[in-house]
Amino acid sequence: MNARGSSIATLAGVVVFAGIFQLLAIVRLGFASAAQVSAATRAGPLAYLLGACFVLIVAIAAHVQQARPGRAIATFLGGLALAYLALRTRVNSLGLVFYGEYMLHHFIALAAACACVIASLGWARDPELGRLRTAPLAVASLACLALLTLHVLEATGAALPEAIAGPLRATSTALGLCAWLVPLALFWRQLHPTRLRALAALIGAVVLVRFGLGGPSALLGAPLPIEGALPLSIAITIGGLGIAALAWVSSAGWTRRVAYVIAGAPVAILLELYYKRFGQIDEHLDIVARSLLGFEVPYPGALASWALGGVFLALFLTLLTIVKALLSARQRDRGVALALLMITGLGLGNPQLVLMHALAMTLLLDTLRQGPEDARRKGPPAPLEATLAQLSAELGLPEPVNLEQPDMTILAVRGELHDANVDLRARSPDGARWSIRLEVGVVGRGAAPLELRPDPNAIPGQHHPLVTTAHRIRGDARRLEAVDEDVLEALAHFPDHHARFWDAGARVDLGDDLSQLTPEALGDLTRALAKLC
Repeated sequence: MNARGSSIATLAGVVVFAGIFQLLAIVRLGFASAAQVSAATRAGPLAYLLGACFVLIVAIAAHVQQARPGRAIATFLGGLALAYLALRTRVNSLGLVFYGEYMLHHFIALAAACACVIASLGWARDPELGRLRTAPLAVASLACLALLTLHVLEATGAALPEAIAGPLRATSTALGLCAWLVPLALFWRQLHPTRLRALAALIGAVVLVRFGLGGPSALLGAPLPIEGALPLSIAITIGGLGIAALAWVSSAGWTRRVAYVIAGAPVAILLELYYKRFGQIDEHLDIVARSLLGFEVPYPGALASWALGGVFLALFLTLLTIVKALLSARQRDRGVALALLMITGLGLGNPQLVLMHALAMTLLLDTLRQGPEDARRKGPPAPLEATLAQLSAELGLPEPVNLEQPDMTILAVRGELHDANVDLRARSPDGARWSIRLEVGVVGRGAAPLELRPDPNAIPGQHHPLVTTAHRIRGDARRLEAVDEDVLEALAHFPDHHARFWDAGARVDLGDDLSQLTPEALGDLTRALAKLC
């Protein structure tokens, strides 16, 4: 994804975190009495507003220093500690929850609207999307304007005649849905891969089922009655299973275990609360449940057990898919979009939720318009087997070995060059998409003292004149001075490489853009690394 797309995903990620905190705040307020809330907020919002502004400034300062993670973390944590010390005698936890939820409510609405318009503006500037590419921008701008207007009117308590308020809300919600339905229809052929294009259509179908069952009142934010719980539960189950099947992310090792724990824990807690404590928590969590599900939650036993089981299974698989995507560097933006969809839910009972839903679907579509699989992925100009064979001959290395596996093709070249071990592995699931890793010398087991990481927001040359690609440095930047110029010049042939350097070895993942992968380019890189090690 380009820098604009990355910034949209970053803003959407902020909205996800803000939405999670808002949900937790609503849950906490649901268990507090009116007297407790009144006592906690008696001092007024000034201290909380000042604290929020200070934390926002600290967050921006930390973001500016993202090229130096240690300093960024220290800045953020130090700022939080300073804010706590300055305000601890003037604020309390329940007051923080009350005013924090209120501020997040407005922040999320504004951030989501801005992100939707920015994404649509990017589409309007892309000539590959055809003559109608400006239509989504017009629809999104109109939708965001209408929804923000309605948001402000509701926040200020402005009383509108029912003849105006009802149509305004219904029209605003409909425009919010059209903000992603229009580009889905117009750009259908430009969305790739096919399975994820089908995923977007499936999610859209579930949303339309929710509004189809609710009729005109659904556009006004009314939840479905209990009678609508069964058909919508079936639609949610199908949608959740579809997300798991179409957006599944393979993982292994600790990421798989962490994903199962993160996905399984909340589902287990919800099962426990629903079947054993529903009567105790129903009145406290009813608003949250209706907002997420879009229907009145029935008592245990009122809905068929198979339907409830399907909903909880779909919830678990959807959470698992989202967590795996968030833990994957390649799928993280898509994971953010799906996470935002989940915390938004199907209620869509106010302008903020409609804007969140529009942003989630807009981001999902934006991740699909990068070309087949990904616009960053560009295959080598010649068959890789021939390229590696020529490389081996030029460097005097053993011929490449083809390690056929049931679901993976692996080409390996191993040998020695300038007394340094050379190990090149190329993996492909289909013979067309290759992931290539080159290791030279002795690679350490721990974190590398120096890394060059691809970053679309980095300015080429900002860290070193010969680092002409968009990369940022992680680790000791002074070590870059010891890296030969030949290495940096050779790395420039692979724009999104990820290079790690140890004292006696180096590892380079060549990245997705292999359009300049020739025997000469790969040979120059291998020779330069061998001399360095």
